[in-house]
Amino acid sequence: TGTVTNGKLQVKDTFFNEEFHSKEQILANVVAIQSKSEHPIALSFVETYKEYTTPTMQCTNFEAIRGKGVVATIENVQWQIGSVSLMNSKETISPFTPEITTFLEHNSIRTIVLVSTNNEIVAGFALDDSIRTGAKEMIASLQRQDIEPILCSGDSKNVVASIAKEVGITTYY
Repeated sequence: TGTVTNGKLQVKDTFFNEEFHSKEQILANVVAIQSKSEHPIALSFVETYKEYTTPTMQCTNFEAIRGKGVVATIENVQWQIGSVSLMNSKETISPFTPEITTFLEHNSIRTIVLVSTNNEIVAGFALDDSIRTGAKEMIASLQRQDIEPILCSGDSKNVVASIAKEVGITTYY
């Protein structure tokens, strides 16, 4: 993050299941929880949805789950914000609905963040990062010098493959 890309993720698509909470309630909770984190994804949420900041909202039991997301409690309700693999690892989460599956398929080359509470996925966010100015030229310059650039990222395989392809890197993890 921030080497080949600008490191500033932007929300490109969203999904809200308002059966349990309104969009406004979901975003207020997401901002309250993400404001406890310094991760680039969390910072993007706080910046993008700053108008949903509620200073009186108390976030407790905040826990970062390395490489997957965060969990926290607000008003005695546990919220989970993170990757698809975080949600899949939680046996208490209900199976993905057709709407969530369609959202995931439509955004397969983006970074996906899901939000759950009360065992249900209540929101999905698809984020993109833009390629840093000069990154393609830097990669080409390294290749002309017989240096093979390798892209390593904690993001999903589809996202990493897309970025690697865009800048001309053939080996990525």
